[in-house]
Amino acid sequence: MSFGFGFALPAYPLRGGGGNNPFNQLGPTLDLSFAGVVTDQSDPNGYTLNTNFIIPQYQIAAQYVVWETGVGLVDKTFSQIITFTRASTGTFFDSAGVLQSAAIDAPRFDYNPSTLAAQGLLIEESRANLLSYSEDFGNAAWTKSGATVSTDTTTAPTGTTIADSLIENTSTGQHRVFRTVSGTTNTNPYTLSVFAKANTRTRIYLGIAEGTTFVRQGNAIFDLSAGTVVFAGGGSGGATGGSATITAVGNGWYRCTYTLTLGGTDTTVFSDINLVSTGTTINYTGDGASNLYLWGAQLEAGAFPTSYIPTTTTALTRSADVASVNTLSPWYNASASTLYTEFTTPVPTSVTASAVVAGFDDGTANNRFSNFYTSNTGAIAANQIVAGTPSFTISGASGLTLSSVQKAATAFAAGSYAISANGVPPVADSFASAPPTVNTMRIGLRPSGTQANMYIRRIVYYPRRLTDLELRQITLPTGATITTQDYSFDSNFTGNTVAIGS
Repeated sequence: MSFGFGFALPAYPLRGGGGNNPFNQLGPTLDLSFAGVVTDQSDPNGYTLNTNFIIPQYQIAAQYVVWETGVGLVDKTFSQIITFTRASTGTFFDSAGVLQSAAIDAPRFDYNPSTLAAQGLLIEESRANLLSYSEDFGNAAWTKSGATVSTDTTTAPTGTTIADSLIENTSTGQHRVFRTVSGTTNTNPYTLSVFAKANTRTRIYLGIAEGTTFVRQGNAIFDLSAGTVVFAGGGSGGATGGSATITAVGNGWYRCTYTLTLGGTDTTVFSDINLVSTGTTINYTGDGASNLYLWGAQLEAGAFPTSYIPTTTTALTRSADVASVNTLSPWYNASASTLYTEFTTPVPTSVTASAVVAGFDDGTANNRFSNFYTSNTGAIAANQIVAGTPSFTISGASGLTLSSVQKAATAFAAGSYAISANGVPPVADSFASAPPTVNTMRIGLRPSGTQANMYIRRIVYYPRRLTDLELRQITLPTGATITTQDYSFDSNFTGNTVAIGS
């Protein structure tokens, strides 16, 4: 362990007396503010709140670690530190890559269904699936044209045999299932998604159109063997956007999504799922047997897809995830702070404007500071507002690839602040106002109630303003190095190396 006075100490646990106290007879009231400052910021004796949603681990401590009395981080459960609510069920992938349903008010710790890697605490806004019978393409609610549906023919992402086969007939034309549903004003974007798996057909078409005129429309084509987007049309007749994603979810299944803004006045939306013969051809003479597998269709009003919302006889709504830490005692320091946050997103476009990863406030937007992602500049940023007046807003990194892990740390004390993101040299400045008075830490949520739509991986709080070098150290991407003189972190920040004095 290294300390700010330029000397190193043996790696003894910072608890107990006797030989573990390198300062010999210093009294039990001695704390780190006198003994030297921990410069290994992954050392638990340097911070007072740790919420690690990957391990998982939840810890709090007093503001200072006391050498001889053993006061330090105390392990807690999720619910002992974090208040979490969601007024509906919600789906997530478990550690085995199986799609599960979390109960009302139960947090979702999501895993990548292909790699089985932990992704963190999923925080999402409220969304509705406008398509009833989302898992039953054989139902009469789905119109079949040039195709038939055989139900419950293979294993779905839930691990049960409830997925359907879409089978082309011998007619010439499109081979598809489709729906027309009531939406909201079509000046807003819609996202259509479905889980699909190749069989004797390997390509699928998703289309969105204005419900009655079909003047405004767009589509995308996906290759279910290669796992790629073949084509994403920007729309016609005034429709705009036209973006697509494809995500592997295990066992040959992909979630295919297409987003389009129709731009018209008709509030009905047409959702179309087609077989594709070769290339981008959807009009062809079928052979009466070729097919692929479908499950879990979703149409939602929004510019990006969110987690799957299963439906039966009616459209259903998933409520927003709301998480906060409502007791800041004894770990919070009102005069100086550093907030470290780590997050990623389900898809790069899924964050809302100025999406807060974590931040402190008094229940209003008038007194707060936070780490957030701003979609306007593509940057991780931080801000502070005191009595309704902004003290600062600073950006730490821009041009981010949000589907990869993002790390940011913001530090401030009276008159001084700085932010570093992903190991970029810190942006620092000064200001006149003292820190705001706060009483709550919100996770993935602005005081106004806007959710971040992201995976929160880790939040760490330090009851002091870390130095600019320290900020850069703890936000380095895994495996990154600042200069030639390395300093290795422990397993909490695995793979990060930094230079002392750089």
